[in-house]
Amino acid sequence: MFELARLTDVVHIAPSEFGKKLLTTITDALSEKYPNKVVPNVGLCVALYDVTHVGESQLYPGNAAHHTTVEFRLVIFRPLVGEVLDGTLVSCDAQGVRISLGFFDEVHVPGRLLQEGSSWSQEEKLWVWSVPGTDNQKLFFDTQNPLRFRVEAVKFREPSGEAAAKAPPLADHVSESRAATPTPTPTPTPSRAGSQPASAARADAAAAAATPPPTPGSSGRNGQQASLARLPQALPPAMQIIGSMDRAGLGLNIWWPPDPDFDPDPEPDDVDAMEEGS
Repeated sequence: MFELARLTDVVHIAPSEFGKKLLTTITDALSEKYPNKVVPNVGLCVALYDVTHVGESQLYPGNAAHHTTVEFRLVIFRPLVGEVLDGTLVSCDAQGVRISLGFFDEVHVPGRLLQEGSSWSQEEKLWVWSVPGTDNQKLFFDTQNPLRFRVEAVKFREPSGEAAAKAPPLADHVSESRAATPTPTPTPTPSRAGSQPASAARADAAAAAATPPPTPGSSGRNGQQASLARLPQALPPAMQIIGSMDRAGLGLNIWWPPDPDFDPDPEPDDVDAMEEGS
């Protein structure tokens, strides 16, 4: 679930920070930039682990700040495919359910990956599991209940070409990390139409003059469509986990009674017996 990733970045140290210890200044700058941010194709940064190397500081004309290249390691959250995690069901819709891990909320389970026999109830606004092999027993995906799910995929939003070009270089990876530094993705903007010949422009003006204005209460679809075209498109989440709950033991915890033979706190004699048996 958690791993280490080694990255390289350039830390800008302002003249007002020159009086502090260099390592302290670098640690403070990295701790402000990375934690609680998604590193593309790596995962969610939880904390700065350590600084492994500090390069020489550079000065550039017209800028009094020091520019120092550093290598460091981050604690990254990125669950493995097939891993079973605990979470809380926070919402349902016709497409599936959304789960929160407490520190990460972009966990989605599509309807096709719920328990076999699950269906969307328009009346209840919930998913309902008709348990196979029972006398029409139904279990509801009630929100705010703890559950277990299986990780099927971890997806990242693709950065734009401009954002990818601004990303600083990476050092060697640690563990299973696949690193890239986080950069903001610009919102796409609609392109302008090309120029028209003068005759075409006059014909368009005449057609517009011949079109009656919309009456009060009319939709004015052309104007609405133009307004919608100018609105920025919603971006997908920077990191998203796709899960499943289509196996035994997965789903709401209240559905599965605890094993009576399982003892979470065995007695010391039982531990000794297990060690001798092994």
